[in-house]
Amino acid sequence: MTMAIHINDDAKSYIARNGNTIYFDDYPTIGTCVGDIKFPPSVKVGIPREPSKFEATKIDGITVYLPKDVQYNRNLTIKLKKSLGKYQLVIDGWKYV
Repeated sequence: MTMAIHINDDAKSYIARNGNTIYFDDYPTIGTCVGDIKFPPSVKVGIPREPSKFEATKIDGITVYLPKDVQYNRNLTIKLKKSLGKYQLVIDGWKYV
C-alpha cells in the first residue's frame, strides 16, 4: 500500500483562496524504548523554502509538496480546522507509532 492523500472540500476551498499550493513541513520523530513516535507534519500554504528537498504532485488541482524522505504507507486526509478564530490545515489518519 502506498500513501494516498485526500483533501476535504473545506480544505480545498481554503487552499484555493491562498494560492492553491501546500507543503508538508517538519515531521519530527522521537525515539523511545518501545519504538519511534512519528508526529504528523504541519501543513503549510505556499511553496517550501527549499523546493529541491520536496517532490511536487497534483491532487485535485492543488500542488502538494511532499518531503522526498517521507516513508509512509497509509491514507491521509487534509482537513481545515478552526481554533480561536484562526484556520489551520491538519492531517487526519496519521499513525504515531
